[in-house]
Amino acid sequence: MSVQAEQVRQLNSRTQAILFGSLKAELSRGIACCRVAKTTSDAAKRLRYLLVAEAVSFKFTKLLSQGKVGESKAILELMSLLEEELGGRLYMDARAKPAHRSAVE
Repeated sequence: MSVQAEQVRQLNSRTQAILFGSLKAELSRGIACCRVAKTTSDAAKRLRYLLVAEAVSFKFTKLLSQGKVGESKAILELMSLLEEELGGRLYMDARAKPAHRSAVE
């Protein structure tokens, strides 16, 4: 493998790691918003937090339906946890089963 090809491979790998970390952070933010919404007594603040969480949920459900996040068990588990916090559940086919919840927490 040429030096240039190796540099491209390393750059690609670093880019994927950054993207994965960003996706996990965004899902964690949605989960945190749900949890904060459950503890606040101000209805307007609660609504704002829930709207953020719903937007994150929608984005990741769309990515899942497009096949862009189905390979990562960690992402799928965080998506399931977000849906659970929102009072629903994540639909997944038999090919994309999330890891056990304790593996992510």
